Amino acid sequence: MNKNRILGIILILTGIILILSSQTALLGAVVGLKKISSGTSLIIGIMFITLGIAFLIYQQRYHSRFKSKDSLTEHNQHAHYSTREHFKQVYGRYPNSFEEKKFRRILHERGELSDVVFETGERKRKSA
Repeated sequence: MNKNRILGIILILTGIILILSSQTALLGAVVGLKKISSGTSLIIGIMFITLGIAFLIYQQRYHSRFKSKDSLTEHNQHAHYSTREHFKQVYGRYPNSFEEKKFRRILHERGELSDVVFETGERKRKSA
């Protein structure tokens, strides 16, 4: 289980406990922490529940971007292939590792790296 998910569940449970402990019993007895007033306990409980839900939502959105390390590895391999192919189009030959790193850095500084990767991906899909 992910740390954010565990933290979210713990915050929600803590918030529920604080909200329940803020309620006064029928005879006027208060169950819970005596140094915290019932209004403060209710507000803190609601804040904990909100934070817990936020952690759970963040965890789901973050993990939906990269479902696994395999997809990230595939993305990096595609970027490597695209850079090599673009270098070949420009210079007529494949680069060595030093030239490829330098070429990728130059494309990144110019803001053209994502265009090269996308363009090569489109060409690859059309030929398939």
